[in-house]
Amino acid sequence: MYTLAIETSTDLGTIALSCDDKLLGEIELPDKRNHSKLLVSTIEEILKQYNIDKNAIDVCAVAKGPGSFTGIRIGVTTAKTLAWALGWQVAGVDCLLIRAQAMLETIDTKYDYLCPTMNALNDEYFYAIYDKDLNVISEPQLISVNDFNNLKLLDNTFVFDDSLIQPRSLHICKLVDRFNDLTSDDVHGLSPLYLKKSAAERHHDALDKANKL
Repeated sequence: MYTLAIETSTDLGTIALSCDDKLLGEIELPDKRNHSKLLVSTIEEILKQYNIDKNAIDVCAVAKGPGSFTGIRIGVTTAKTLAWALGWQVAGVDCLLIRAQAMLETIDTKYDYLCPTMNALNDEYFYAIYDKDLNVISEPQLISVNDFNNLKLLDNTFVFDDSLIQPRSLHICKLVDRFNDLTSDDVHGLSPLYLKKSAAERHHDALDKANKL
């Protein structure tokens, strides 16, 4: 099974190709400021580089959030468009699980639980908890920094943030190979996992509230 993976939820966008459980290769988007303009051409580049016809791809897997609103939207929209046009299956992978996979490859397995966190700005975090086999213990959610600091975690839980790891598309490939239930024929059912309103939406809500006073 050929998997094309897209990771655009961070400034460092990456595209990876794998066949069954073997990574063929990964390349970075050439300009972190232009994911929308460079994503499709970079996909074409990696397919050409590894001599893979687009019709040979089985699954297009994408980081679906939480993370950068713009990056997630670009990645998910591109994945859905290509999958619908070319008959690929899709896999939406949450970004905290991607971080857990990345960390699992770099730390001692003495930890029973992994708790990846992401800065959601405005004194808030995104977080989730997985066991050492990456089964979900606590679904991705938004929490205030204060509430997170007072959170009672299970014993032997390793908490980490992006300062320790960089999520990449190669980690998405490994997750698709690891969890069959991530893959779906329902292209239109793939949607971003935002968990938090965008800055523009929050600004609009604030204005609307002010106007009602």
